[in-house]
Amino acid sequence: MFLGLKTDISGTVGGLSEVRGWLIQGGVHTGLYTQAGQSIFELAFSIPIIGFGAGITIYDSPITLGYKYLF
Repeated sequence: MFLGLKTDISGTVGGLSEVRGWLIQGGVHTGLYTQAGQSIFELAFSIPIIGFGAGITIYDSPITLGYKYLF
């Protein structure tokens, strides 16, 4: 199990109208992981606590599945 704090800074560029946006978000990042040999499998949850932005913003997914390979 892991628990931590995270900060995301995202930006966008629009299509035809060239509208730009940005988002700053902070929150808690927690989840479970297991390691088998050199492979790590991870299930993570992000809980946003504070955030603000302008324009066309991008929001991340609160649940992610991950895979890492250790060299």
